[in-house]
Amino acid sequence: MDHRQRGLAEEAVRRLRARAQNQRRLEEISDSLVRSLHASQQEFFADKSKKRLGRCSRRAGKTHLAAVGLVDAAVRYPNTLVPYITLSIKNARRILWGTLRGIEQQYAMGMEFLENQLVVKVPNGSQIILGGCTDREEIEKFRGSAYSRCVVDESQSIKTSILEILIDDVIEAATLDLDGE
Repeated sequence: MDHRQRGLAEEAVRRLRARAQNQRRLEEISDSLVRSLHASQQEFFADKSKKRLGRCSRRAGKTHLAAVGLVDAAVRYPNTLVPYITLSIKNARRILWGTLRGIEQQYAMGMEFLENQLVVKVPNGSQIILGGCTDREEIEKFRGSAYSRCVVDESQSIKTSILEILIDDVIEAATLDLDGE
């Protein structure tokens, strides 16, 4: 191996180590986020069921739990998409965007917020994507990717026929590759 090749190999090893160190840091932050949940939220979070339904009162902490779940999945599965879906993109912004920003402010994970796209980039290459689901056309935007976790929020506001297609035809198939939830 000549001097140039050795230098390239050393640089590659340095970058791999830096990525691994950054991943460990993100996982530690994610663990801390999960520990910050109250007992009922932790119980819901720890449930190993692939499909979970949270039906609770207002102010029970559903939005914070959803945000923690999305961040955790984005951290645990580098270079993946983690969708948050509710009735409309406007609702997605209103419900979750500020909570994700609050997590970033408190934990300094290095997340990048793309306002116009409603995408949060995590330093390990994962992206939390916020979207709406008012009709079949919007459902199609969620096809094709593999998801480790997907959160559908305010599902009572989504038409039953749209919700069935979204969950049965799109999300269920998208979570198979990563054994997701």
